[in-house]
Amino acid sequence: MSRDYSLTEQEENFLLANAWNEDLRKLPRFSGLPKIHKKPTKFRPIIPCHSFTGETAASMLYHLLEDEIKSSPMVLLNSRTLGEILTKVKVPFGKTAFMLSADVEAFYPNVSLNAIHDVVEEGASKHHGQIKGHLARKLCSIAYNYLVFRYCSELFLQTDGLAMGVESSPHIANLYAAKYEQHMIKDPNVLLYRRYIDDIFTIIIASTKEDALKYAKETLSFPGLNLKWEVDKYRMAFLDLEIMHVPSTGQYDFHPYRKPLNHFERIPFSSGHPKGMKKGTFLGEISRLAALSSNLDIYKQSVEELASIYLSREYPLNVVKDWITRNYYE
Repeated sequence: MSRDYSLTEQEENFLLANAWNEDLRKLPRFSGLPKIHKKPTKFRPIIPCHSFTGETAASMLYHLLEDEIKSSPMVLLNSRTLGEILTKVKVPFGKTAFMLSADVEAFYPNVSLNAIHDVVEEGASKHHGQIKGHLARKLCSIAYNYLVFRYCSELFLQTDGLAMGVESSPHIANLYAAKYEQHMIKDPNVLLYRRYIDDIFTIIIASTKEDALKYAKETLSFPGLNLKWEVDKYRMAFLDLEIMHVPSTGQYDFHPYRKPLNHFERIPFSSGHPKGMKKGTFLGEISRLAALSSNLDIYKQSVEELASIYLSREYPLNVVKDWITRNYYE
C-alpha cells in the first residue's frame, strides 16, 4: 500500500494498528439518543465507531480533508464565527430582508455512499496532491463500505449513508453539501449564507416571508436530502445565538440563546471539585458570552444572568463578584 499511496512507515503502522489487535477490534452497537427538545420526541441514530477496525482509516481521512473544510466559505465552524460575520451584515437602504434557517433532516444516513468517494478525492487532491487524493478515496472505502454493527444479538452491514460515530463523517457531510451550495455565496439576493453541518442560516432580500421562503427553496437543494425551513424578519434562534434584526440601523444584534428545556445545571459550590476548576468554568462562560454578544449592553445583561445561575448553586456573592470584576471583557 505504501508504494501506491506514498505512505510513510509511520502512516502505514498507524493504519494497521488496530487490524490484528483482538482487544481493540470491536463491533459497534447501534443505539439511539432521544431528542427530548423535539415534539414528538425523535431519536438520533448512533453507531459508536471509536474502536472498530476502520477507525484509523477514518482518522487519517479526517486529517486529509481538514484543509478543504477550513477553506470552504460556506462551512461554519462555530457560533463565534457567525457572530463576527453578523456584525458586518447590513440590509441595504430601501430593501427588506428575512432570516431563514433550515434543518437538513436525517443528514448523515441519507448521504449516498456512491457520491462521497469523488468528493473526498477532490477535497484531498486540492491540498495534498493527486496521490493523496487517491489515498483519500481508498480510506473512504475502508471506513464506510465494510461497516458492520450489532443490534441486540444480530449483525448488520450498513450499505448506505454515513455513520455518525465515524470520525471523518462530519467532514464528508460538509464537503458533500458544499458541492451544491457554492452559488449561495455569490447570489446578490443572499446577504449571508452559512451552514453548520445540518443547520443552515441565511438572510435573503425579498418583499415578503412567502417570497423569501420560495426563493430559498428554489435556490438551494441537496440531492436525496430534505430541508425543513423556518423564516422570520425580526428574530431567529440559530445554534446558541438568538439573532435580532434592528430596523433603525439595518444591522443585526445577537445574544446567547438557551433552549426552553435548559435546566441551568452547574457544579454546586459545595462539591469537592477544586476551586480553581470552578473558577475556570465560570471564566470560560464569561469569555463565551463576550463572543456571543453583539454589544456591551447585551454582554452586561448576559453576565448578570450567568451570575444569578451561579448564585442559585450557592456560590458566595463576594466570590462571583470578584471573578467578574477581575475578568470582565470590556
